[in-house]
This record gives sequence, structure tokens and C-alpha cells, in this order.
Amino acid sequence: MSKINIYKCYKCGNFSLNKTGWMIYGNDHTKNLYICKDCLMKRKKERNKMEDKKTAVKNTLNKIVDAMNIIPSDEYNFEEGQLYFISGPMAGYNNWNKEAFDQCEKKLRSDLKASYVYNPAKRVKDENKDFTYYMREPLHIINMYQDDWETVIDAIILLPGWQKSLGSVTEALVAHEVGITLVEW
Repeated sequence: MSKINIYKCYKCGNFSLNKTGWMIYGNDHTKNLYICKDCLMKRKKERNKMEDKKTAVKNTLNKIVDAMNIIPSDEYNFEEGQLYFISGPMAGYNNWNKEAFDQCEKKLRSDLKASYVYNPAKRVKDENKDFTYYMREPLHIINMYQDDWETVIDAIILLPGWQKSLGSVTEALVAHEVGITLVEW
């Protein structure tokens, strides 16, 4: 007597004697998990929708970023006594990209005689904290005003790769909205 194989879709629970159109989806360390053709097609459609949404969000952000008046650092008039805020990518970089932040701060302080430089890389103490924890202080500083409703920060310095950082893009958008100059380093 020959053995009959019965395949069960892990997603919808349907059974089949025929493996045609089915795919091994993974395993649970004891047996293969199968997915039927219908569930596989639904999954692919869901993934495509997610990718379409991600692409739409990226395109929207790119349009917003393109609309901001970002000045290249070689065209910006750095003045002695100004207050600067460094913004750039951190997550996913070796040592939170502190080297790039520190080099920028050093140049701003020594060569350009900045009065104050906010370097968020110096604030990273606990790498287990989440994104929102580390965004509170920078957004508060960007939104600080003097008595005459002038912003305290003169310019946001955008490090290379800032467009790929959710935190940096958020800081740039807020700064743009409150009238702070954006300078691409």
C-alpha cells in the first residue's frame, strides 16, 4: 500500500492531496509548512500594496525635502557667535555615527567660531532607548524661542545621509516650518 501525502496550508487550513501550486513556506523544526497557491497570491498582493505605500511615502518625503530651501555649506555665511544644531543619521551606523557628528562640531567650534553647537551624538547614553526617547530633546531645542519669537538656533547642519534618517528628516521638517535655516554639510 502506498503512502498518501496530505498537504495543509498553514495560512487558511485548506487541505490537498496534490502539491502542485503549493510552496514550502518554512518549517517548525519538525515538518515543512506549506502555503497554498491562493494564500501565496494574497500574500504577494499584500506585499505589493505595502511596497506601494512605502514608495508613496518616500516620494512624498522627497517632494517635501525638495521644496525646502537647503543651502550648501559652501554658500552659507557662517558667522561667529551663531548657534548650530547638527542633524544626521545615527541608527545603523558604527558607534551611532559619532565620528561624523564630532568632526562637524569640531569644525564649527574651531574654524567657524560657533557659540553653541548641539551634538545629539553626545546625548546617546543608553542604546536600548527607543526612537521617541531620543527625539524629544532635539525637537524641544529646535522649537525654543527667544522673547521676541526668534528661534534660538541659527541653523541646522545636515550631515551626509540625513535624507535616509527618519529622525533627521523630522528635525529638518520642523526646523523648516519654524523658519530655521537648513545647511547641507
